[in-house]
Amino acid sequence: MPINEKLVMGFGASASHGLVIHYDENFPGRNQGRDIDFKVTRLNLGFGYKLSPTLSWGLNGSYERYFQSIKLKLNYREAVEALAPGSAALIEGPAGALIGAPPIPGESNAGLRMFGWAFNAQLGGLWEPTENTRVGISYRPKTEFTGNRGKFKLDDSPEQAAFRAFLNSDSLINNLAFGALGVNGPQAAGDLAPEQIIKQEISLPDELRLSVFHHATPKLDLMATYTRQDFSVTTLNFVRESNGRTLENIPQNFVAAESYRVGLNYKLYKRLTLRAGYAIENSVIDDATRITILPDSDRQYFAFGGQFDLSRDTSIHFAYQKLDTDPAPVGNNTGITPAEVRGGDFQGNVQLDTHFFGIGFTERF
Repeated sequence: MPINEKLVMGFGASASHGLVIHYDENFPGRNQGRDIDFKVTRLNLGFGYKLSPTLSWGLNGSYERYFQSIKLKLNYREAVEALAPGSAALIEGPAGALIGAPPIPGESNAGLRMFGWAFNAQLGGLWEPTENTRVGISYRPKTEFTGNRGKFKLDDSPEQAAFRAFLNSDSLINNLAFGALGVNGPQAAGDLAPEQIIKQEISLPDELRLSVFHHATPKLDLMATYTRQDFSVTTLNFVRESNGRTLENIPQNFVAAESYRVGLNYKLYKRLTLRAGYAIENSVIDDATRITILPDSDRQYFAFGGQFDLSRDTSIHFAYQKLDTDPAPVGNNTGITPAEVRGGDFQGNVQLDTHFFGIGFTERF
């Protein structure tokens, strides 16, 4: 929307980060994580100002909404064994019968849903050295989500309720047994409550973007973009709001992600424009800390599409893209704490090949 000859204003909505992973319910790594749905959406209000015929700058402010949903299968036996080696066998043996220990429950579905919000801003510039060439640069500082809250839920059962009651008992013999295992029974019972409020503080990376557009011939446009996002500021730590105890802390050696992208538009006919693109990005995760629900690795994008103009104001768009990621080991992260939520021993390799198809319709008024 033009305000005057030099100033324009715009509004937009976008998604800056997103991840959806779904494994089969009986996937061997389900205790480390089975499903994740993560997205950050932005509402942007921006302004652009033309400093000279060839130079403009812009500023936008954004409201950002954070959403994360994680599902896993909690294995009680592995959790009990993680508290102290041999504890599961002890509870299920004669000593357990002596102190009235119930059977250790089996697996239970668990889930976490987290919401949060933040404000941020972005500054950019556009230089047009010739009428056929544009060079753009923008920078957005890191986004700090400091008030994320959500619910952690365990599918409860009579077996789980009986096991929590056992942990919460204060008889002398039970206290002696728990002390020998190094377990705080009431605290462990509270950690297994069916519903808990969880909080999280997380920062998402800053972003530097440099782009070039060149109208090479009446039929051919060439484009290139470099992007850098420094994920080293991001930590994965979830804390119980009631007592400040850690639900799960997942150490990650995140590094900066660098992306290189090239593309072209080619006007094949008066009403048909073809498009193609290629991109390469590095993984932000190393082999030692990769987890099942964050299987990031080095990747390439191959894209092809086009636009067919039915009239001056009506267009149909179509696109195909292949995402090709390199094979990478997963399950080597032994630093997850507390030990009872580490998810057991699972190691494997992950490789994602994803195909995207899109079609769009544009009507100009």
